[in-house]
Amino acid sequence: MTQKLLSICIPTYNRAGCLKRLLENIVPQILALEEYVEICISNNHSSDDTKDIVMIFREKYPDLIIYNENEKNIGFDRNLLKVISMAQGEFIWTFSDDDMIVEDGLKEIIEFIKKNEYQNVGGMAVKDSSYVFDLRTSKKIKYHSSVDSGKPEMYGGLGLVEILQGGVPYRFLSALLYNNRLLKKILREKLYLVEKGIGSYYLHSWLFLLLFLLNRGVKCYVLNKSIVISPDTMSKYKFVIEDHFQLIYKGKIKFFDNLLLITDKSNKDTVNAIKKSKGYPSLTIIYAMALFRGFGIADHSSYIKCINISFSHLSFANALLISTSLIMILMIPSS
Repeated sequence: MTQKLLSICIPTYNRAGCLKRLLENIVPQILALEEYVEICISNNHSSDDTKDIVMIFREKYPDLIIYNENEKNIGFDRNLLKVISMAQGEFIWTFSDDDMIVEDGLKEIIEFIKKNEYQNVGGMAVKDSSYVFDLRTSKKIKYHSSVDSGKPEMYGGLGLVEILQGGVPYRFLSALLYNNRLLKKILREKLYLVEKGIGSYYLHSWLFLLLFLLNRGVKCYVLNKSIVISPDTMSKYKFVIEDHFQLIYKGKIKFFDNLLLITDKSNKDTVNAIKKSKGYPSLTIIYAMALFRGFGIADHSSYIKCINISFSHLSFANALLISTSLIMILMIPSS
């Protein structure tokens, strides 16, 4: 059997409806490219009808889907590692069960890989866009796009420093493609480094950056085109504002602190790029809370919880800054 070019790896848990929508979206695209693509799904012990949904598609397309069901919930990060371990393709595309691929997007990905697969590629990235629904008109409102209008449709040859500085969407699960051989080598030989990224909420980003940190000769290539669509993104955060605060803390502050710990301090360019990427997490938190307030999905109790969390995790000065800002944001009517 010829090795597939691409494995779409989907970790999933209790989102049967989203998974069904995704499979209905990508399976027709794959059928025209079946010789190149496989789907790997790891079900993290869902209590809904996730398994039934997958079985319906497997009955129709038995050679298309590789499926695993965990005997217990092992957490998102370890489920991600599980679905990666199932992949047989030359490249792995990690994909969230609640995102979708634009029409003919998979075809563009295959062509993208073919054009670059012999360029010493460690990984690739694609761009995305997100939208919400206007409750009055039911129209889609696009509020985010990672496409950089100042760059060509395809560019690359990027090392770790350029990835951190060059607008590569390495923090978005569905934007990342990994060289399977290099990633599996890290999982075999450097598992202790992989473990440092578990619990950060961004294990996919950790793996992507780790791949380039440990393989300085390989390069990243970017398809600067909206290939991934995140539907109705803001509604995903309803009732979990404080969880988003934790995500910023663990996924930004601790994430980059841990990355600095395993980086050779003599490599000044990399160290400086990591410090710059960490940026100003307090401002990130304030911006996120203002965004939630603007969309009317944050209430007083969420902000009080966030203030309590800030004093638990951050310095007194940063916690005071965040608390004052959140109180001011609460006084502004939502739009």
